[in-house]
Amino acid sequence: MADKHQLQAKREKLNNLLSTLRSNREPLTAADYNEFLEGYMETRDPRGGLSVLVEMRRQALMPTTAQYNIVLKTAARDYDSRAIFDIGEEMRIAGVPVDADGYATFFNQLLLSLSKRGQPELAYSVYQEMQQRKISVHRNSCHELICALGSVDEVDIAFEILRNALANALSFDHTTNLSLLRAAGASLHHDAFRHCFEQLVHVFSASLAEGDYIMGLNVAARHGDTTLAAEIISAMQGRDYALQEHHFEPLLESLVRRAQWLPAFRVLHTMRAAGHGTGPATVRCLTRALIGDR
Repeated sequence: MADKHQLQAKREKLNNLLSTLRSNREPLTAADYNEFLEGYMETRDPRGGLSVLVEMRRQALMPTTAQYNIVLKTAARDYDSRAIFDIGEEMRIAGVPVDADGYATFFNQLLLSLSKRGQPELAYSVYQEMQQRKISVHRNSCHELICALGSVDEVDIAFEILRNALANALSFDHTTNLSLLRAAGASLHHDAFRHCFEQLVHVFSASLAEGDYIMGLNVAARHGDTTLAAEIISAMQGRDYALQEHHFEPLLESLVRRAQWLPAFRVLHTMRAAGHGTGPATVRCLTRALIGDR
């Protein structure tokens, strides 16, 4: 395999030859341009390939969709998002139909690659470009983007992308929901956690790890969502998890702080039924709030 210096030397030869032919105003045929295009692709130079495509269009020698796609593929291989955007713009100027075979493939390939390489910001910029161009996002690309954004605590954006995808009839398996659920739990994001929890429990009948349930109870406690807490406790009991006092404490304290007395006493009743909540700390939490001594 040629090293970087050899590739650069070949690029310079191609550039010099093409520049000389232009200066001499030598007429080039479609076959000539295709040879230059293949040369730039061999040297992994999508910018050189793009310059050939632009010149072909200006000389009324319209490139084929396959020629655009090979340049897009080269740009995607090196994760060159700017080149992808520029090639896509050139396709638009040239009048290549958006639904042409393979047009969306390499945008999705770039989106997938950037997401998997841990570059969610660049991946999201590609996603936005695709949305503006009305290019459909493939399920696998969307899954990887959601996971990548969740990994850097961009749960709001990840959840918005998930909802948009579902509105466009994309379907996801349990792994997408589990990844986002864990990101939402870590950031105490209520809406995203609740959505993913309901999908995992009611649609996929998935069994979650104890840590997932505990994160959910913390989310419920932060937002005072007694319904979510009850669903989590029910799911834990259904999976034969032994309920411990620390599972309930954040929720009980949250309800007490919010003066939601009826739900608080229901949680206390559940704790007592499981053999917990009889210690002085639990009682003190309630009595202090009831008498106003905080």
